Amino acid sequence: MYLEIDNQSPTMVDAKSTTTIVHFPDGIDLQEAILTAREAISYHVAGGKVAGFKSDNPDLVVALEQFYGLKPAPMPKAGTKGNGVAQTTLALALGILFVAHTRLQLRYNNGASWQAGIMGNPSSTGTGAYAPGIYMGISSDSTAPTNTDPTLVGEVTSGTLSRALATYAYTTAATSYTESKVFTSDQTITIYKCALFTAASGGSPIFGSLLTAGGVNSPKSLFSGDQVGITETVNF
Repeated sequence: MYLEIDNQSPTMVDAKSTTTIVHFPDGIDLQEAILTAREAISYHVAGGKVAGFKSDNPDLVVALEQFYGLKPAPMPKAGTKGNGVAQTTLALALGILFVAHTRLQLRYNNGASWQAGIMGNPSSTGTGAYAPGIYMGISSDSTAPTNTDPTLVGEVTSGTLSRALATYAYTTAATSYTESKVFTSDQTITIYKCALFTAASGGSPIFGSLLTAGGVNSPKSLFSGDQVGITETVNF
C-alpha cells in the first residue's frame, strides 16, 4: 500500500505544492496506516496543511480526507452502517491518536554506523539507485555545484582522471564518513570539484563539493605525472 500526500505550505502564497510519498509495509492494516500517515504528515508537511491524498487503498483516502476536512463525511444511507470500514477505522484511529505523543528521535551509535555503511561502504548490499556512493568523479569546471545538477558538470571521463572507486572510512558513532582517492594525472588540467556516484559510469551525483584546503576554495593544477589526493566528507 502507498500514499501520496499533496503538501501545501501555509506560510507561502502561490507556492508550488510538494508531494510526500509513504510506502507502507506489506500487510499493514487500515488503522495502523491512518496512524502512520498522520505521523508522516506531522514531520513532513509544514503546519500539517494538506491539499489532498492519492492511494491504492480508497478507504485510506476517504478516512484521511474526512479527518483533515478535505471532504465532508458522507451521510449514511437508510438501512446501512454508514461509510463502512473507513469510517469505523477512522473513529478507532482517532481514539488512539488522542493519547498518542511524539518526541525527538534517538539515533543509537549502531544506527549511525548503519547509516554511514549503507551510504558509503563498498560492502553495502544496496544495488541500482540504492547502491552506496563509492565512485568519485572529478571536474575541470569552475562553477559551484548546485543540488539540482543532474550531472557533475565538466566531469573528466577519460584517462587516469576518470571516475574511480574511492576508499571509505568511518569512525564508530561518528556522524560523518569520508571517501578518498589519489589520482595520478595523464594530462595538464585544473581540477575544481568532485562528486560521489553510485555507479562507475552514468547515473547522477549524490554528494559533492568544490575542492577546498583550510576552509577556502583550492583548485588543483596538474601536469602529466602529478598526483592529487581528494577526500569527500559526507555529514549526515
